[in-house]
Amino acid sequence: MAGEWIQIDIGLDEKPEVQEIIETSGATVEQVVYRLFRLWGWATLNTADGILSGTPATLSRMFGGDDNFWATVQAAGWLAFTADRKIIISSWDKRFSKGAKARIMDNQSRAVRRLSGSCPENVRVPSSTSPENVRMASSQNPDQRRGEEIRGEENRGYEYISCPEAATQPSGPEPCQKQKKPRRKKDPIPDTTPVLYSVPVTGDPANPSWDLTRGLANELSTYYPGCDTEKEIRAAVAWILANPEKRKTAGGMRRFLTSWINRSVNQPGTGRNGQSSPGPTIIDRLANLGVGQ
Repeated sequence: MAGEWIQIDIGLDEKPEVQEIIETSGATVEQVVYRLFRLWGWATLNTADGILSGTPATLSRMFGGDDNFWATVQAAGWLAFTADRKIIISSWDKRFSKGAKARIMDNQSRAVRRLSGSCPENVRVPSSTSPENVRMASSQNPDQRRGEEIRGEENRGYEYISCPEAATQPSGPEPCQKQKKPRRKKDPIPDTTPVLYSVPVTGDPANPSWDLTRGLANELSTYYPGCDTEKEIRAAVAWILANPEKRKTAGGMRRFLTSWINRSVNQPGTGRNGQSSPGPTIIDRLANLGVGQ
């Protein structure tokens, strides 16, 4: 039948079982390998479970050899003859059944797909480096997930090779994995409004001052509608100028102004009639801080 195939180990002629058959039967290595190949091919075409009707004489007539030869094959553990004239092929489910072939083809397809994009590490190929017989030898080998059903005999005759591309390939997610784009911070909108005060700051010798703009002053006034923020800003700047040892950093100036205005809003007390009593003036606050003394 066209398209049928069987799996043959590259080192079949060197297997201990083959050498035992040669020594016991007196056949040559070519005869042994050829007869085994014919036996397994015949079984693949004529049975689905590895059991056929026949005797040693049947095999001798079809593939050569005598009863003694096929008895040595049976002694090697590669087939068995039953009393009811049946021939049983050993390890059928692991090597020659449709399920075994499907597993082998699946392993080869997976290996080829991985090799098509990049050359992974731990690639195992037959010593003849035939591309259609590539198998993967890693912790992700599908054979291991099936209870290592195809380990042992099937894996003999393969060697490991290294790929130069694998050593230089950058690490990262697999091609099919969705990569997360780094979140980009939005650039702050520059304040182009006029500068009201250029306040001296500390922390960065290359930028000794911080610009207090009209835009920031207007923004603060919206947060404190009942407060004269313009007056409080002038007072805060005056305090900074009067206390150079307590200057703020450029990043801390906004927080400093906010805290200054918060104290101004929360300081005034409440009179007996429920009306707000006047709080201390700017001059009084500067005096309390030691300005001008």
